Amino acid sequence: MRKTPGIYEDDGYTRIRIWLGPKRNLDGSINKPYRRSMGCWCNEHIQEAKNHIDRTRENFRKGLKPTPEPAPLAISTACDIYHNRHWAKKRGRTAEAIRNMTSKLKLFRIYWPTSAIHNLLPVEIERYLAWRKGSKRPEDQPVTGVTCEPVSEGTVDNELNILSSMFGMIEKWQERREIGPYLLPTNTHGVPFNPVKFVERDSLIGTKRERIASRDELIKVKEFCDAKDPDMLIMIERAICTGLRKTDLEKVNGLKDVRGILSKSKEKKLFRMPIDFSLRINYKNFDRRWDALRKACDMLEGEKRFVWHDWRHTAATMLSLLGFSDEDVQKFLDHSSLRQTQDYINSGKERLRPHVEGLQGHLAEVWKEARPATPRDPTKKVCRGCGELKPFSEYGKHSAFKSGLDSRCKACNYKRLVEQRKRNPAIREKEYAQKRFRAVSSAVEHLPHTEGATGSNPVLPTISIEASSVPNGVPKIGVGAQ
Repeated sequence: MRKTPGIYEDDGYTRIRIWLGPKRNLDGSINKPYRRSMGCWCNEHIQEAKNHIDRTRENFRKGLKPTPEPAPLAISTACDIYHNRHWAKKRGRTAEAIRNMTSKLKLFRIYWPTSAIHNLLPVEIERYLAWRKGSKRPEDQPVTGVTCEPVSEGTVDNELNILSSMFGMIEKWQERREIGPYLLPTNTHGVPFNPVKFVERDSLIGTKRERIASRDELIKVKEFCDAKDPDMLIMIERAICTGLRKTDLEKVNGLKDVRGILSKSKEKKLFRMPIDFSLRINYKNFDRRWDALRKACDMLEGEKRFVWHDWRHTAATMLSLLGFSDEDVQKFLDHSSLRQTQDYINSGKERLRPHVEGLQGHLAEVWKEARPATPRDPTKKVCRGCGELKPFSEYGKHSAFKSGLDSRCKACNYKRLVEQRKRNPAIREKEYAQKRFRAVSSAVEHLPHTEGATGSNPVLPTISIEASSVPNGVPKIGVGAQ
């Protein structure tokens, strides 16, 4: 191929070096040339370099300056950019949410201290998941060797969502020329992709939240709010009757014509509600008031813990019990998929309650036809070995008060030990050595006491035990002449 000015070979790579405009600016400063690398030295990349030069000069004549060559971006730097642009400087972020995000991004910096973001492949992310779940394999550990306590599947899935969001936002900011340019993960065709989307995740069906307010809990909430916080009761009524989130409820507070843009919708959907919100209520000290309500109604800790978003689940369940279809509930909650709506509807227990009660009643009628069991003697129990009913005196001291499935009588225990000796000669030899040791120790204790005696005492015979006949850890005993 004919040589083109501005294109040259450097260590087997195709390089571009051209001037855009004069070599010296009007102020006397030198105008640096535009440089770009186009891959290995071959006809395909040489032709691509020619086309790139033509596009760059055409855009320069139109007033568009060329973008510099993409540079590697360290993961630690990417975390800083994502934190500053998307969290720290964005309105509406609470201090607690920013602290949680900072701790999650710190984990990424620990695991990939020196890696670049364009080298982050799905395999590396899967190793990070194994490390977060408590894996001790060397290939799953970070370079610094920091150990990690196992976390739940929901926490790991949340961290993956954060990592995926970081990739997406950096790519979006780079397209708008707000940052960069930086190198991003690309496929074999050079197209950028998000590696988190190719990571196989654990199923979170069993961890989905199914908490709704029961009838008794709603009565307790009403009694507490009537006595101490009437505004909180109005908030709860609006949350149930509209299905709106707390952020959207605050937007329409005091409005007669209720309409607004959903806070969580990416398409910025407009919602309208046939409810008069012109009565303006007080949202100050909301967290303290909400905790006081939950504590008084026993909805704050443990399995009974109730969060504000559970009112949305409660609204979906009430609509389902009132006979509305899942499609109607989906439109009411503005869900993107019917599957998500079905996760919100937790009416399975109430719908199946009459069927379960009918089965329990039928089983109770069947159980009545069975013969009543003979009363058991409280001083006897069934042996696990022979299956006979024996008094407590036939059992050992500790096994007498255990259940029959967990204990054996003395005779069955002896038979079991005999079988173990037959199967393992080492156990039998050890027991014989212990018996010989106890016999010799008893003989030594019964010898005449000779402490403080003179030389007229008779010489006592020497009793010794060889090391071969004594179990490990037992000292030798010897009694000699004094």
